[in-house]
Formats: sequence, structure tokens, C-alpha cells
Amino acid sequence: MKKLICIMILLSFPALALGKDLPRGKWWQDPKLSSIIKVSKEEKQKLDELYIESRRNFIKLKSAVETERFELEVLMDKDPLDEAKVLEQYRKMDNARDSLGTERFRYLLEVRKILGAERFQTLKSEFQKQRRGKKGRHKAGRSKERGESGPRQMD
Repeated sequence: MKKLICIMILLSFPALALGKDLPRGKWWQDPKLSSIIKVSKEEKQKLDELYIESRRNFIKLKSAVETERFELEVLMDKDPLDEAKVLEQYRKMDNARDSLGTERFRYLLEVRKILGAERFQTLKSEFQKQRRGKKGRHKAGRSKERGESGPRQMD
């Protein structure tokens, strides 16, 4: 039963596809990126305010998820196992996670409203370029650590 609950927890995480394509943190304070996106001083202030509000909400909501997860673990460790209580607690944890996902999406939606469609797409594109560049540098660095100068050859 414990394995089943763990699998249910892992499968129920929402895939926030939009969020993975955007930088985290205060990306608008990066001079290079903010100049590419053309973020105005007023927009930076709005993004700062949005960030503060959302971070406060994230902290509260993450805490709620962790609390519900802990209570689920407590119920899972009890003997005999009360399946009805476990499932009810799982629902509570799932609802807390849904609230966190909704807050993340709300933040993303507000960023999109501040930037508009075109600059939002530019932000996504620039972040993807940066991410690809970092992955390439990371792989090159690992090859140098191993003493490799180029692609691996099969012997």
C-alpha cells in the first residue's frame, strides 16, 4: 500500500510545461536579458511587486503541501493502516499541491500580462538559448575533466 501511495504522489505532480521554459527568480534584473526583452523601469517595479507577493504565497503554499505530506506519512506508518484516512489525507495533500500549481500559473499569467505576447515569447526563446548554452558548456567541461578532447570514439 505504501508503494501505491508513493506512486500516486509521483504521478499526480502537474507538469508545468510553460514554467520550465522561463527563468526563475528576478530575471528582469539581469541587464543583458532585460535589455533584450526591453523591460521598462515601470515594468521592473511591477515585476518586483508581483515577485514579492507571489514568493510570500509560494512559501505559505509549499508549507501547506509539506504539512499535508507529513501527515500522510504519519498515517502510512500506523499499524493497522486506515485506508480511508490515508486516502482522505492524500486528497488534502493533492489539494494543497493544486493550490501551489495554481499560484505558479497565476504568477506566469501576470508576467505574460505585463510583458505582452511578443516579449513573453522573446523571454522564453532567450531562456531556452541560455539553457542550451549552459548544457553545452557543462558537457564540454566534463569532457575536459576526463581528458577527452572531442567526441568519444568506440573501440
